[in-house]
Amino acid sequence: MNKSLFVALLATGCFGASPAERARAADIASLAADPSRGRDLYLEACAVCHGDLGEGASGPDLADASALDADEVVLLLMWGPRSMPSFETWPDQDLADVTSWVREGR
Repeated sequence: MNKSLFVALLATGCFGASPAERARAADIASLAADPSRGRDLYLEACAVCHGDLGEGASGPDLADASALDADEVVLLLMWGPRSMPSFETWPDQDLADVTSWVREGR
């Protein structure tokens, strides 16, 4: 796992998420996801900081995102570590789709 993703996990407390938070993230991560739709959502909301392909810009490089469990990516999206905005109010399907593209579709 690259250092910036590890720091983000620590900063958001992903390693110490409550059982309810973990359960919600696992439920979202288990949804049938559409990586193509996730890419579109990513380009609208995430690319300005993470680059069009997740190569990093003002936000960290996402190259090692596939090393994270899907529920950890969901928690990062929901909580918005450091200066990243929170996407907790997004529909569960949107979170699942973006997670799928970030982890597997790039």
